Amino acid sequence: MKKFFKLFNPNIEEGVRLISIATSIRWFGWGFAEAFLPIFLFSFAHTYAETGLLRSIYGVVFLLSLPMVSWLADNIASKKLLIVSLLLYPFISISYFSAGVFGVIAFIVCARIINGVAYALDGVGRATYVRTHAKPENIATSFGYMDSLANFWWLVAIFISAILVRYIPIHYLFLMIAPTSLIAIYFVRKLPDGLTASSLTKEARLSVFGSYGSFFKTIISWGRNVRWLAVFYLFIDITATVGEFFIPIYAFTQHQSLWQIVLLTGFAAFPALFSSPLGLIADKYKHTIFWTCGFLTVFLFLLAFIPIFPAQLVLVFLIGSCLQLLGLSVDREITLAVPKEHIGTLSGAFEGVSQVAEITGPIVLGIMIDLSSMRITLSVLAVISIIFAVIYFNFNKKNEQNKI
Repeated sequence: MKKFFKLFNPNIEEGVRLISIATSIRWFGWGFAEAFLPIFLFSFAHTYAETGLLRSIYGVVFLLSLPMVSWLADNIASKKLLIVSLLLYPFISISYFSAGVFGVIAFIVCARIINGVAYALDGVGRATYVRTHAKPENIATSFGYMDSLANFWWLVAIFISAILVRYIPIHYLFLMIAPTSLIAIYFVRKLPDGLTASSLTKEARLSVFGSYGSFFKTIISWGRNVRWLAVFYLFIDITATVGEFFIPIYAFTQHQSLWQIVLLTGFAAFPALFSSPLGLIADKYKHTIFWTCGFLTVFLFLLAFIPIFPAQLVLVFLIGSCLQLLGLSVDREITLAVPKEHIGTLSGAFEGVSQVAEITGPIVLGIMIDLSSMRITLSVLAVISIIFAVIYFNFNKKNEQNKI
C-alpha cells in the first residue's frame, strides 16, 4: 500500500511541490467553468470553424508574448513570473462573466487576450522552475506529480459544476477563477527565488528587445532530435484538442445532456490524475513513445466508428492516457537534450509549440469536421499517429547504432 501511495506522492523537491499546490488551487477555480467553455464559445460563434477561431485568439497572443516571457524566464526568478500571472487571472474571470451577462463577444475576445499573456507567464514560469531545479532522474516524475495533483482538483471542480449548472447560468461559474488565483499567490510567495539562466552563466541574457532574435536563433540551433520532438509535441497537443474541445461540442450538437458532456470532459482529463506514475514510466522505459503511439492509433480508430456512449467514455479516457504519457516522455527527452543555460528558452519554445497547436488545431480540425465529419477527422489523426510511431522507431534505431 505504501508503494502504491508513493506513486502519487514521489520524492520531489519542495519548490516543485509548492508550485504544484498553487497550480492545483488555480485549476480548481478553472474547473468550475472549463467543461462548459467550448459550449459557451459555440453559443457566440455557431460553427466549429468559427468557434475554433475564437478559441485561437488566446494562442496568437500567447505566441506574440512568448519570446519576451522566455527572456524574462532566463533573467528573472520564476516565482515573480508566476505572481504576475496570477494577478491577471481575476480580469479573465470578470471578462467571461461580463460576456455572459451582456451577450457581447468583445468581452470574450478580451478574456482570450489576457489569458494568452497570463498563461505564457504561468506555463513558462512553472516549466522553467521544474527543469532548473528537478533532478535529472525526476524530470518526468516532477511534471507528472504537478499534473496529477492539479488535475485531481480540476476534476473535483468539474463534477461540482455539473450540479451547480442546473441552478445557475454558465457565466456565473467563471467567477470562481478570481478568488482561487489570488489564494494561489500565497503558496507561490513561499518559493525561494531560485536559479535563472543568467545566474547559471554568470552573465546577463541580452536585452528584452533582443529576446525575439535570441529566441528564434536558439530554436534554429537545435539538433535534429529536438526539432523532431517539437513536431511530435505539436501533434500531441492538436490531438488533445479533439477530446477536450470538439468532442463536447459534438456531443452537444447530438443533443446529449450537459451531464453527459461533463462526463466526456472529465473522462478526457481523468488520465492526468495518473501523471505521477505515468511520469515514472516515462523516466524508466526508453521505448514508451513507440508503443504508446501504436495504442493511440487503435483507440482513435475505435472512437471514430463506435457510437455507443459508455464505450466512447472509455475510449476518451484511453486516448487521454496515451497523450498524457507521450507528453511526459517528450518533456523528459527535450530537457535532457538541451544545455541548462537554455532551459528558459526551451520552456518558452515548447510552450510555443503547444500554443501553435492551440491556434492551428481548433481551426484546422474545425474546418475538417465542418467539411467532412468527426469520423474522418479521427481516422486521419489515427493514421498520423502510426506514422509518428514508425518515424520514432527508425530514428531511435539510428541513434543506438551511432552509439555503438
